[in-house]
Amino acid sequence: MISKKLTTVIVAILLLTGSAVGAWQYLAKPPSRPLVEITLQMPWTANAGYAGFYMADDKGDFAKQGLKVKMVPGGPGFNLPAILAAGKADLAIINGAEIIRARESGIPLKAVACTYKRSPLVFITMKASGLDHPRKFANKKTRASNQNKIVLSALLSKFGVPHGDLKVLRSRDVKDLRDGKFDIWAGYSAISLEQIRRQGWIDEVNVFHPDNFGVHFYYSCVVFMDKMIQERPDIVQGFLHASMKDGWRRAFKDPKAAAKLVEKYGAVFNIEHEAITISKMLPLIDAGTGDIGWVEKDGWESMIQTIYGERLIKTPMRADDVFDDRFLKAIYNRK
Repeated sequence: MISKKLTTVIVAILLLTGSAVGAWQYLAKPPSRPLVEITLQMPWTANAGYAGFYMADDKGDFAKQGLKVKMVPGGPGFNLPAILAAGKADLAIINGAEIIRARESGIPLKAVACTYKRSPLVFITMKASGLDHPRKFANKKTRASNQNKIVLSALLSKFGVPHGDLKVLRSRDVKDLRDGKFDIWAGYSAISLEQIRRQGWIDEVNVFHPDNFGVHFYYSCVVFMDKMIQERPDIVQGFLHASMKDGWRRAFKDPKAAAKLVEKYGAVFNIEHEAITISKMLPLIDAGTGDIGWVEKDGWESMIQTIYGERLIKTPMRADDVFDDRFLKAIYNRK
């Protein structure tokens, strides 16, 4: 990178030699610098939930911030904090509960933004099952990931429902709920409910939002190791500016274009359906503030207390231990 001092010398020489036009052209278009290559580990394969990142990459927002981002798809069984700790990625998209547990285990990482202000997770039951309240969820067969199991456990604790032997199983087909293979289906509202709606049986289900019962968790958080935050704050801020401020705004402005990118980055979907899914994500991501990625430290404190109450961590910690809001404050001009 050329220093300000060297730039001044070059411009002075151009002016002294009578090349005012040359000086102006140099200032208007300084020598380009090579992009910094970083690796982003995604938690899952390509889907609408990452549309803002795809937009930032495709439209050149990352490049404008001096970054070239390689997005690596994830899948079931991926230990995202361990991948970061091993240096196999520079940043990752990780849910709040997993960040807190990883920090307690000794992995020095922090969230710098979270895509979802409100939890996208919902628990779905068939009306015919009679499971019309979380109080009735004890000992039921549940389709959920390990992270969703944490939220479900916290929800059941709210109502004193025993969940030590919670039966958690795997499936990718939401029709398994209707076929009776599961009693409870845990999934993202913008995805699972849209699938059910398109299949024509949305009126047959109950939907439970953990937020409505006082169980709040942040999802899809941007996470870096402490070392990267300390040594390359320019990379952290550049990534957030490109993805949160630029990429996600583009995605919501043109959901259909964003949906086409989901296909481009590795998934084959119905473009119209994916565009609807992206539109339905807006209330969970924006929540009326306009500052995408922004979350409150009070929310982190609440998550920490919930996880501590579930005995998933041995000692409580402070929000500052797991979340650094300096970069979002700079991007959105917040104090």
